[in-house]
Amino acid sequence: MNIKVIVIFFALTGCIGCDFYKLTADENKDRASTCGKEVLERKGNETTPANVSQTDWTLKMHNIDHNPDRYYLATMISTRHVLTSARLVRNESGWRDGSRDECDGKNLVVPPSLLEKVEIPQHAQDGSKSVSNSTRCKITAAYILDGCASSYPMLTAGPLIATIDYSSQSNISVPCLAQEENLMNVSEIGDLYFIDDSYKLKHSKTTINHTYSLFYKTSIPTVFKSRHDYGILTNVVDNKMTVMAFAASDDQNTFYTMSFLYKSLCEPTGICSLPPGELVTTTTTTTPNSKPTDKFVKLTSEENEKRLETCGNEKMERKATNDTPVEVGSVNWLVTAQSTTTDHIFSATMISSRHLLFPVELNNSRNNQPTYQCDDSKRHLFIPQSNLSNFDFNLPVCDQNNQGSSVMCPPKPTKLTSGYILDGCVNSTISEPKILIGTIENVYPANTSFPCLADENSIKRSDSGFDAYFFSHSIWMHKNITVNMSTSGSLFKDPNSKLYGTSTKIVNDKETVFGIGLTGKFAVKIAYYNDVICTLAGICRQFSNDTQFPLYSNDPSSISNSTTLSFNSTQPSITSSTSPPKPLKNITPEDVEETDKDVEATTEDDGNIDNDLVVSMDFLDGVGHKIGIIELVLILIGILLSQ
Repeated sequence: MNIKVIVIFFALTGCIGCDFYKLTADENKDRASTCGKEVLERKGNETTPANVSQTDWTLKMHNIDHNPDRYYLATMISTRHVLTSARLVRNESGWRDGSRDECDGKNLVVPPSLLEKVEIPQHAQDGSKSVSNSTRCKITAAYILDGCASSYPMLTAGPLIATIDYSSQSNISVPCLAQEENLMNVSEIGDLYFIDDSYKLKHSKTTINHTYSLFYKTSIPTVFKSRHDYGILTNVVDNKMTVMAFAASDDQNTFYTMSFLYKSLCEPTGICSLPPGELVTTTTTTTPNSKPTDKFVKLTSEENEKRLETCGNEKMERKATNDTPVEVGSVNWLVTAQSTTTDHIFSATMISSRHLLFPVELNNSRNNQPTYQCDDSKRHLFIPQSNLSNFDFNLPVCDQNNQGSSVMCPPKPTKLTSGYILDGCVNSTISEPKILIGTIENVYPANTSFPCLADENSIKRSDSGFDAYFFSHSIWMHKNITVNMSTSGSLFKDPNSKLYGTSTKIVNDKETVFGIGLTGKFAVKIAYYNDVICTLAGICRQFSNDTQFPLYSNDPSSISNSTTLSFNSTQPSITSSTSPPKPLKNITPEDVEETDKDVEATTEDDGNIDNDLVVSMDFLDGVGHKIGIIELVLILIGILLSQ
């Protein structure tokens, strides 16, 4: 071989090797710990994309040699690396057709002669035009990721990773890159960003239709599919802007997953996926009672007693006289929340200083949702913070002067740290609407009055007239509803109108929540889940001799201190003595937790229950619908009284 050819080849390959910057391990950790602080706006939806402002990490690139007026969106994924479309250089038809012949490895090296034609001008924030006298950034080296792999589809708009001379921008917070455990699931909605024909940055929503090892298939708006070759699919994970996937081409609704890209990015760039123990993430401050692994906070007995003392003092307005909605003012415990994935605004009900209830609907089978962990031993579906990051809550937080008053306090944004979908693991699918109890980041002041929660006795003493409150067109509405809550099961319905929002009634001069509306004419009875809410959140009912809130009978003498439970029939029976009642024991959250323990009882046992026996949650789940909640609670009372 001619010595000149050898020298030229050596110089070319040596230059490529030295110009492509690779992060050190410490730089990669620093990238992961500081990423995601600069968040893009979310204004569009799946049918109507909207203009949004650019960030420091959203760039535009163009090739000055061919079609210089055509710009391509580029995303900084470190202060020295950008990811963009291979179409930026593969429009050179001669090189594109023969480029596979130059492969010697996994990633396809872009010839330096082509990179000389690529520039990154600084654009105005709205993306409308270049800033006059702006500095321009040059690419020093680039690869087409996996461009030499035999199975690589060689899409013209495949991902291109480039090193840029951008060291002066070392303070930029680039977006985070999704870890393996944060990958998206079927039917999950993400935020899509791309540029339109005027090269302005656009935002829209898109739904994941299929997932594969290399890419997602999504429902992308026509405006994106027909005109553009590159975009980023994002989510907010742990309150950080996170890139979930990169668009692959303009004629397929295909996005490369981060699990695929990490394998190709790590070696040449040093941008590698970190083990969970090394990744620095946003932490949430919780009380000592919260579980360190799931961040679900539980009230202490003292906090629950304080809630009971002050509950129901802040009342909603009642203006409607029938089922025709009438506008009313709000209260501090009835709040709005917005889903950033659907732009849907809905109401939520605060029931303690750390907990709220709101309706949810998950449209997927549990078998297709690896994030949601259900098995035969679980009844309620735990939802981690990462799956709740798309809910934005604006909660009124009162100062010392307004605590416990009817004065509307200024809102303070907050997120949920975790939640449980009640009965989310009962059926084979979780597509039907249910309610979620969530824990919030910010703690309400101790003197804030939250609504009381209805029990079965409240239902027995109430007639069919209730008040429903819901949020519609930016205002709160009130209407009267006619329901029969004494029916069995967890749901009630109004045959004449829809049951959105929160259903309440004044009981003993206290605002009391009876139900949370789901969809259509159905709502969930709070009384059905009282024991569950007590166990999970420490929000428990008052157990006392006080006739203001009698337990399950208006006649305390009907409650016996000696109850025998028989297990030798298909349906347990209850036999009560006529002895005078003992004072009822105050039930704490710790007492109710005992119901989660398993109890072994044989059919040979004639029903003699010792002082240490507790009713298992499995038993409650198995027979609750047959004998009713009232009888089950009486069973529990009898056990406690016999101790």
